[in-house]
Amino acid sequence: KFEKVVISAECKRKKPDLFHDVLMFLSYKKTATQDCVFIDDLPQYVQAANNLGIPSIQFAGTKQSIQELKHALAKLNFS
Repeated sequence: KFEKVVISAECKRKKPDLFHDVLMFLSYKKTATQDCVFIDDLPQYVQAANNLGIPSIQFAGTKQSIQELKHALAKLNFS
């Protein structure tokens, strides 16, 4: 189970400002950026998240993204 899912459209925050909020939340929860997964369709935001140490997936279709997400979650021992 995910502890927190952040959807920028739902929280009315735009990227890259949203990254600051996520980093503050992670710090508060004492969670490493490597314990997260970021998904976006725009390469500049995927790269920005990667630069912050957040594993990222560039959405290019549902099937591809599901496979990449499964792989990322397996690395986190997420079940």
